[in-house]
Amino acid sequence: MDEVAISAELRELHRGRGIRRPDIQHWLGAELQRILGIDPSTNDDEARAALIKLLDENTQAFPRDLRYLILMASGVSSDEPFLEQRLAVAERVLDRSPRVLRRRLRTAEQLLGEALAVAHADTRGPFNDHGWCWEDHELDLALAEDATLTLTRTVRSLTDRPKQIHEAFGIPGQLEPDTDLTFTAIEGLRVVEVLRPSKTLWRVTLELPGDLARGEIRQTKLQVHVPKARALNPFMALAPLRPAHSLKVNVDFGTPSVASRAWVMDGVISSDMAGIGDEVRELDLSTSSQVKTSFTRPYPGLAYGIGWEWAPA
Repeated sequence: MDEVAISAELRELHRGRGIRRPDIQHWLGAELQRILGIDPSTNDDEARAALIKLLDENTQAFPRDLRYLILMASGVSSDEPFLEQRLAVAERVLDRSPRVLRRRLRTAEQLLGEALAVAHADTRGPFNDHGWCWEDHELDLALAEDATLTLTRTVRSLTDRPKQIHEAFGIPGQLEPDTDLTFTAIEGLRVVEVLRPSKTLWRVTLELPGDLARGEIRQTKLQVHVPKARALNPFMALAPLRPAHSLKVNVDFGTPSVASRAWVMDGVISSDMAGIGDEVRELDLSTSSQVKTSFTRPYPGLAYGIGWEWAPA
């Protein structure tokens, strides 16, 4: 996705009444329409609400004046009919000259264009056209002879249509004959189908509620039970495919601990997941068998979480 093109489309939001102009699909740029999932069936109110949410959420980390400027100039924070009038209000509030405000507004447009280009990059892969995206992740793993993983995640709806999520769960070690992974939907979704194409791989189809509106966020919780803990890889980590807001990882190694050593992985490449690289931090298991860590905006393609070595069986 072209961040220069997105920045240019953001600049067009400031014309006239800004985002309050009617017939939004006739003036909103193609890149922003794709990010918002706008199609001919989307009405003006829905598209405008999605656009306001996009601007509001993606400027929250900006310096105060930049966030204020872009929301004011686009008409989110003011219903003044012309850009010059909205900037006159900003002059008084921020006590800046018109020239400085114009320069700062260009900076805000550039920053927001870069952020949106990264967050909504076209990867030309199987994940391009999802009607949803994960934004926050919490992974809770309890280990003993067996293992129970609870995935608590927030999902954002990108369309107004019912959605299904297809996920794969793999373990390297084989389970005992006639044993299987068990998937239980606890909150915000339901399990539609579980397929086992091989002895170590499960494909799960999950369904989100069909009444989610475009841009709506819903918490989901899925529990996975593994009858043999040591069939798992010795790490609980996420390498996000898309930008995420946050990640929390909690691991309970049980009593006595099933791990002899544990470490934090904070944005490591795959070769460092074994805990021998420079980017891992050792965890102290002498005082507690429960360890936790958290990350803000984990970078796509790198691994974040907790790894360990199994204690002698």
